[in-house]
Amino acid sequence: MRAAEALRAPLTLLSGAGAAGYAGPAWFEEVLRQARARHPKLGVTAILDCADAPGRALGALRSGVKRIRLAGNARARARVGEIAKARGAALDDARYATLDLAGSKDPERAALQFLAGKR
Repeated sequence: MRAAEALRAPLTLLSGAGAAGYAGPAWFEEVLRQARARHPKLGVTAILDCADAPGRALGALRSGVKRIRLAGNARARARVGEIAKARGAALDDARYATLDLAGSKDPERAALQFLAGKR
């Protein structure tokens, strides 16, 4: 987030695959709350991945998550999408270039290079 702030670049945080199931929306919202408190001027979009579990997606929406990712059954996805829209939230199926900093020896430098387009 410091790298995005330094570059004045918006940032999209995408949870790990299926994080709604193994970590839950409360954890996700708390991580975001802390991140936004430390970087209040940074524009952050956050997406919680719900795998192919519409029940988890609905739980995330009830918890206040505003952007979710849901795979699987098209009919269930459409219905969850309608519910999300009614709650002022959205399904997000966009493809993003991603950076995983796990194991990075210099994560801030890696993030600066990634965000500056020097992958």
